[in-house]
Amino acid sequence: MNMDMSNSSYLPQDKIIIRHLTNEDKDFVLSYTNKTWEWGDYIKDVWNSWINDKIGLFAAVDINGKAVAICHMDVIENNVAWLEGMRVHPDHRNKGLASILTKYCIEIAKERGLSYAMLVTSSKNAPARKVAEKLGFSVLARYTNFSYEKDEIIEVSEARRAILHEADLVWNYLTASCNYSFNNGIIGSRLKPWAFTFMNKTILEEDLVSGNVIIHGIRQLDGIALLGSPIDNKLNVRFIDGTPDGLKEITKWLKLQSKELNLRGIEGFTPVTPLIINTLKNEGFDVREERQLLVYALKLRKE
Repeated sequence: MNMDMSNSSYLPQDKIIIRHLTNEDKDFVLSYTNKTWEWGDYIKDVWNSWINDKIGLFAAVDINGKAVAICHMDVIENNVAWLEGMRVHPDHRNKGLASILTKYCIEIAKERGLSYAMLVTSSKNAPARKVAEKLGFSVLARYTNFSYEKDEIIEVSEARRAILHEADLVWNYLTASCNYSFNNGIIGSRLKPWAFTFMNKTILEEDLVSGNVIIHGIRQLDGIALLGSPIDNKLNVRFIDGTPDGLKEITKWLKLQSKELNLRGIEGFTPVTPLIINTLKNEGFDVREERQLLVYALKLRKE
């Protein structure tokens, strides 16, 4: 795909296209993504899965034969195009390449009949937020990350796995939650760590069958956690909510489960709510409340 770069700083003779990445691009791409953060970047860890992805898309802006900007699009629950891994070579930043690549992914998602394009970024990542908002994305959910890696004696918990015949009870509790509503029914993806999507009752029922729903209470609930695939050998919590008493029992259950499975700890997402954050802290969790995770969404088609 050729692009109109007439308003850019590139020269007329520069050959600029959008194309799929190949393994021949790996060394060059990793050379400029290995210092994205102080600890490096995860691109090297996901390269093989992204390059062999038959459902999603691993695309690049190619300038004179070099993949100077990259982005991966995955397809997750509820017909959502999940955008991730946007990286631009330092010499090519602030030239509109991230916008161009995001637009390309959006057009591919529309062609495939997907309902939404979504992405997550830090509240402190001003450039990424500017690109998303310029293209019409809106913030529909706000979360923050929490973790637990301590080794301590844990009391027995009264929390438990919910079962399928409790689907109505759990669904009514979840949808009545202010935290769930405030985040427009968006929670962590069951299929993909560090991704978010819209929840619905069908997904909840699948979660119940898989044993992913942890609750406290019998006829009246006061705590819930939704689990996903482990992240970095840690128990993955996609959503958590409840009263202080309910959350105390939920967090005890999570700690016991992490120990039982011999995992490194717990990693999860919590709504940005003082009550939940303070309860997690009181139960020994580290909460990164200084950095919110903003979930952006763009509707691609009318229902």
